[in-house]
Amino acid sequence: MKMRTGNSHSYLIKEPYSFYFRIKIPKDLQPTIARKELRYSLKTGNLSAAKIKARYLAVQFQLLFRDIKSNKMDLSKEQIQKLLKEYKDRLFEQYDMPVMYGQYSKEMPPETQTQRETEYQWSCGYKEWLLEGLASGNYSEQVIPDWNGDDVSIEKKVDDVLIQQGINPSEINKTSLKYSKLCQGFMRAEMLGVEHYQKRLDGHYSDDFEEALKESSPAPSAVATDEKQLITVKELIPLYIAEGMRDQRWSGKTPGEIESALKAFAELIGEDTAVSAINRDTMVDYKDKLRRLPPANKIPKGMTLPEAVEIEHKKTLAVKTINKRLEFTLSFINFAADRNILQPFSTKRLKIKENQRNVDRRDMFSQDDLKKIFHSKEYLEDSFDLYFRFWGPILALHTGARLDEICQLLLTDFQKHDGVWCIRVYPSGDTKTKNESSERLIPLHPFLTDDLKIIDRVERLRDRGKKRFFHDFKKSKDGYGRKLGRWFNDYLKPIGVYIRIKKTFHSFRHTFTTNLYHNGIREADSKFLDGHSQDGVTFDTYLKRGEMNRLHKALVKHLDYGIDLSHLKNSKYVTK
Repeated sequence: MKMRTGNSHSYLIKEPYSFYFRIKIPKDLQPTIARKELRYSLKTGNLSAAKIKARYLAVQFQLLFRDIKSNKMDLSKEQIQKLLKEYKDRLFEQYDMPVMYGQYSKEMPPETQTQRETEYQWSCGYKEWLLEGLASGNYSEQVIPDWNGDDVSIEKKVDDVLIQQGINPSEINKTSLKYSKLCQGFMRAEMLGVEHYQKRLDGHYSDDFEEALKESSPAPSAVATDEKQLITVKELIPLYIAEGMRDQRWSGKTPGEIESALKAFAELIGEDTAVSAINRDTMVDYKDKLRRLPPANKIPKGMTLPEAVEIEHKKTLAVKTINKRLEFTLSFINFAADRNILQPFSTKRLKIKENQRNVDRRDMFSQDDLKKIFHSKEYLEDSFDLYFRFWGPILALHTGARLDEICQLLLTDFQKHDGVWCIRVYPSGDTKTKNESSERLIPLHPFLTDDLKIIDRVERLRDRGKKRFFHDFKKSKDGYGRKLGRWFNDYLKPIGVYIRIKKTFHSFRHTFTTNLYHNGIREADSKFLDGHSQDGVTFDTYLKRGEMNRLHKALVKHLDYGIDLSHLKNSKYVTK
């Protein structure tokens, strides 16, 4: 006696010894397929396992039905029936994974948990690969990994199926829209398969097929449009983040800030919004919503961002924060436009003009501030109990480097070029720079090399087997600078220098660049030294020109703070 079961009654039938998968064929395809429904044994008597497999197969067949209808392939009824059978066999073979039989339980042993994590990481990479291929539009040329670990092209996968059905791929016009759509359909089926596989790995077994299809598939009216028009904001954001991380475009906490900003963007405009639908009106509306949002810590727990913008708040996001989020979002928009996913539009005047008097900007240290910092009791009496408290501010004052650039310095970053000792700021391993233009060489001032003998200290640390100048700093999500940055803020308070946000460790950069500017250094040299972009000029340019010696002389000539630092030469932290 046959029995329909549970929420999957449309797709699952119980025979005496096994469950069967059953799916109705759309009426407009029944004459072509010559059947009203498809029915296959799931080869299991376990209800939970059968439900999971049935829901998954239902998604794949619905997508195949959709593609057959939209592609209008010139195939006979027999060929289509064979194609369906071949597709079904491949699905059963390739996706008959352990997760579909409930082998990953909440009480799984550690080795199984590790296996699940490994498979999840693989699936994330595979999905990213598929998304990139879908975004490119060149479906047949995409190369993806098969289940044996080999790389195969989508064209080959499609051709193999056609050949097995007695169709000669060489007789098909592979430049036609029809063939492109067929390749596209295979890629979308692969991607949705991975998404559902990830849900199973996460332990989500109860979602019904209709809801899953609603979440994963575009509306029927969009079926005939180009695949790029179907990519949603939710789908494209991970690809954008992944590419930026792969190209080391950001460092420190910037990737997290970008991801957070883009998630908020997706939530406010609708994460299932097609990227192709975004235009200037979308961005103007988004900016208006940002202006009505409160700071994140002021949003009540459980309240969504769309709900938050409808409520009046005493305090809203600062202009600087809004502009930063807009900047992150516009970079994402440019990424999509460069890949022809959306039509470019004007972004002029989207950012809010900042009131200069109210903008939070870090101030430079005045000469009086510098005297308080370096003529403090600790510096005059050489009473710092930790070496980094002595060296950190001194390095910042004479290099203009960022906090994390200083704190992450490797001993190998101390290099000699054109007879001049320099520090090299560049990404290597877990060492990052803020952006591409931040990669540079900074000549070391003679006060560092001759008076404080910093190179001798580097050699001594190397003899002790150390790898970093600040060898006991640990990396956090913000980089290596947390320990020094927090201490320095506390150090400034009792000597009367600290002003929240405005006067911090970063103020050394403004002090350095402003001092050079007022003392007449060339603009190009100043930009190179502090790591700001300039067209075509990198540290390689300076090396090829052999200009490090000239740059060193310019630094010596123009860097003058007008304060006496001679007492620092007698510190216990200076190598004798």
